[in-house]
Amino acid sequence: MKVPKKNIFKKMMDVRAPQVLRAGESIRGEGAKHFSEKEIFAPKGISKPDLRTKIPWKSIFLSLLVFAVFGGGFWLFSAYQSKQAFFKQAGKDIADSGLSAGLGLPGGSFEIKNFSDIETKLWPLLKGGVGAYKGLMGGISAWMKLGQDAVALKANISGFLSGGEGDILTPLRGISEDVAALNSAVESIDMSGSDLTAAVNISPQEYLNLKLELSSWRNALNSLVGWLSSDRKIIVFLQNTSEMRPTGGFWGSYAEINVQGGKLADIEMRDINEVDRTLELKTVPPKPLQALVTNWRTADSNWFFNFPDSASKAAEFMDSSKLYGDDGSRVDLIAVVSPEVIADIFRTTGPVNVSSTKAAIDENNFLSEIQSEVQAGQDVGSSDAKNILDEIFAALIPKLVALGADSEQEMLNAIVSRVESKDIMLWAGDEEMEAIFKDKQADGSVFQVPQRFEGDYLSVVIANVGGGKSDYVMSQKIALESQISSDGVVSNHLEILRKNNAKSTDKWWYRVANQSYVRVFLSSLGKLSGAKGGIQKTVKAPINYKTAGYYVDPLVEAIESTAAPAENFSWLTTFSEAGKTVLAAWQKTARGETSKLSYDYSHRLFLSPAEGVVYQFVMDKQAGVNSEYNFSFAAPVGFVWKESGSPVFEYKNTDIPARLVISLTLQKEI
Repeated sequence: MKVPKKNIFKKMMDVRAPQVLRAGESIRGEGAKHFSEKEIFAPKGISKPDLRTKIPWKSIFLSLLVFAVFGGGFWLFSAYQSKQAFFKQAGKDIADSGLSAGLGLPGGSFEIKNFSDIETKLWPLLKGGVGAYKGLMGGISAWMKLGQDAVALKANISGFLSGGEGDILTPLRGISEDVAALNSAVESIDMSGSDLTAAVNISPQEYLNLKLELSSWRNALNSLVGWLSSDRKIIVFLQNTSEMRPTGGFWGSYAEINVQGGKLADIEMRDINEVDRTLELKTVPPKPLQALVTNWRTADSNWFFNFPDSASKAAEFMDSSKLYGDDGSRVDLIAVVSPEVIADIFRTTGPVNVSSTKAAIDENNFLSEIQSEVQAGQDVGSSDAKNILDEIFAALIPKLVALGADSEQEMLNAIVSRVESKDIMLWAGDEEMEAIFKDKQADGSVFQVPQRFEGDYLSVVIANVGGGKSDYVMSQKIALESQISSDGVVSNHLEILRKNNAKSTDKWWYRVANQSYVRVFLSSLGKLSGAKGGIQKTVKAPINYKTAGYYVDPLVEAIESTAAPAENFSWLTTFSEAGKTVLAAWQKTARGETSKLSYDYSHRLFLSPAEGVVYQFVMDKQAGVNSEYNFSFAAPVGFVWKESGSPVFEYKNTDIPARLVISLTLQKEI
């Protein structure tokens, strides 16, 4: 299905790039080359869902500082000038500690240079009288202590990396109390009747968001302090994007972090085989994985696109292993990081030298160098093929400890942005902690389509099954053309193009034909009218699982019980997963070739096209995939999109947020 030419506006609409935080360029190999060298455009009207308005913390909190100094009268002006360095230091402590990156709090300082500043910035607050003054003084006190506690937290973490004691609970408890005090200060000012919005030049909605944000962080910090009061085991998986899996890459290695008594006890790098070879639990793998493995284990546990499902499965396997289960320990938290996060660290620290490799390790080669060392170890039967990770970690520690304040802030800002781009995801077995991760949009969960959803949902999820490490050299393009008819039917034509850019000189594990199990997640599927490009592949169970006594995972069973071959397309399977309709097929791409999967499908919207009706397109990005995105939305005949001023709205980009939301409003064509 193609968009009718008669409904295409010939003139290109005005477009601009969306405001997406970036944390450095891609570190991928040949696969980073795009299908087209054309400039990529991203139209206006694109947003991330559920994000609160950005709060001008600096204006708010440092205005509190100003009023506290002058609340007793103009004669305090000179006193403020004499103490100005002290106030500046508190803000600098917070900025230097990196706390501003994590909580969105301000650093720096604020100066009153003349008496006109006093009138314009303080008069709206002076009307609140003693109540406002006391609230502001309490806020100032909390602000100063927040800087001290933030510095203490940073110092204790650095001390642990240097071989000292890593007490994180004490300063975190202090920070929690400080944020609670700031929250109380804002409430006191609010109750006094003072006009804080006028004093710091923010809208009432921004002020409401400020209070919600403070309250949210107060609750989150309280929960974190309570959680850290017990011994905890934290697992951090490095997602190997050279072998794609639904969460963003194969889990071949991880860091184990133990927290005891609120203190960092130890950090150890481990190979996934250390836990899996002690796992005696026998579990039936998901059907596609049976082409590769007989028993389902931790290494392949991230089969679900919904990250909480994959992480909880990994924790279940690890807890059942002898490595952890025998001593009664449990996995409390799982984090995953993409190679881009490691690259950000190298961009800040610079390269490191390790004995395992001739070349220095940096942001451009660390993934390929690690893979080469792992492969060399496996070739000689090494029991610990990932010693190189220990060496790299050991070499990075002194560089991290020695970072200056600016470099630390740069790295922390990059890490925060990686959460927003899905390069970092978090899961906790504790429901309260998991709720915090979800609230902060760090849990990697799949979008839940609301009832009477007036729009479309799409997610394309790649799983490399038996294709070596060839995703390192793969590039991808996802193209969608959507046409809305006059009676409210959305007709879609979707193409998934995958190009294998491997060269004859590449390592053999990159030259392997890429073989992927491709799942397309849709909000609904009224009719599938066309499908091309999938390969016929029958996966037979390697053993009789029932007679062998293997355990059947309930989630896998629930998903596979809905599976059925698509009518007229024997190579295509449909089923339900994560509340979505899924089209699943095998796609194979040999070296130097480009493969294409295409689907034509449609469904009816709840509302008929009318003036002011908003159509919404939502896409959850798969972490770790190097992809180009090209979307086109054609309005019904007689309508244009308000956002583009034409019947067609186009979106092209190579860097989308974790969840892309495009909201388009219908207008009658004049």
